[in-house]
Amino acid sequence: MMLDAAVDICRALGMSQLYLTTNRQTGPWTSTGNKGFVEVGRMPHNTLAADGSLYDEVYMVRELDTADE
Repeated sequence: MMLDAAVDICRALGMSQLYLTTNRQTGPWTSTGNKGFVEVGRMPHNTLAADGSLYDEVYMVRELDTADE
C-alpha cells in the first residue's frame, strides 16, 4: 500500500519516474509482482544483513505515465 501511495503522490506532483533501491531479499516483486518497476542496476554484496550476510543492492525505476493505473 505504501508503494502504491508513493506512485500516486509522485504522479500527482507531475514526476515522470520513481526510483527504488532494495536488496535481493525484499522488494515489490516478492509478494505483489513488480508493480511496474524494472531493475536498472545492481551493486553486488553491498547490503549487510543482521546475521552478517551480504546481499545485492538492487536499483529499480518505474516510468510514471499520467494514464498509468
